[in-house]
Amino acid sequence: MVMTVNEFYLFIRNKLKEHNIPDAEFEAKELCCHWLKIDPHDFLLRRGTDIPFVPDNFTKELSERICGKPLQYILGKWEFYGLPFKVGEGVLIPRPETELIVDLAAKHCGCYSKVLDLCSGSGCIPISISKVTGAKTTAVELSPEAYTYLLYNISLNEVKHLVTPVNADVLQKNVVEGFYDMITSNPPYLTKQDMAELQAEVRREPEMALYGGEDGLDFYRKLFKLYAPHLKEKGVFAVEIGVGQEEQVSAFMKDAGLDTAVITDLNGIKRVVYGIKM
Repeated sequence: MVMTVNEFYLFIRNKLKEHNIPDAEFEAKELCCHWLKIDPHDFLLRRGTDIPFVPDNFTKELSERICGKPLQYILGKWEFYGLPFKVGEGVLIPRPETELIVDLAAKHCGCYSKVLDLCSGSGCIPISISKVTGAKTTAVELSPEAYTYLLYNISLNEVKHLVTPVNADVLQKNVVEGFYDMITSNPPYLTKQDMAELQAEVRREPEMALYGGEDGLDFYRKLFKLYAPHLKEKGVFAVEIGVGQEEQVSAFMKDAGLDTAVITDLNGIKRVVYGIKM
């Protein structure tokens, strides 16, 4: 039986709805375009056409999505700050709230800036900062799996001349040398309780990129002590935080000699704490 693109889309959407997948309409469109190799911008124009082929892998991948595999891992890519990033098992999925750090960098960094990003993962923060500002960034990531994605995404976004990857543990001393105009990080910050309550999709992401110790603050306790000395005068240190962590993280920053402020995301959550070296 011949099936149109729209009929295929509706089949996927209904299957997702049956299994209570949030945003079933959006995900069905993304999966439909992925499996049929259709540009999402052309989806509306193509909905009435017959599907060019029956994808071999859609039944398997649809089952995986229903069982909790993240949409982004199935697609193998995700957009961050308007840029493409390869993602998959072993790397944290870029999230829109993290774009606040890039917004902040755009205000503080110029073409001759030096930026250090810690816990880089897929590279979404350092790569986006370099693309937007022209700054030279150093991206530090420990996980071998995530580091592979970092290297791929540096090449994908054509910033090899701007982004220097470093495979190292950010909690160790002497990982980097010199001074920076800005230091950024989206470190693991989930608490022990958060980890116990994770959605099925988030459980598939690497624990190493999520768990920040019993109270979620282990990385913040160490990062500012280790790296604030590497900030230039008037330099900015910006980190993403979990819900309700702004007071403790601000206190850690102040102890490191930084004058702090907080940025709220579109959901009204205090999401980024940053400090300026005075």
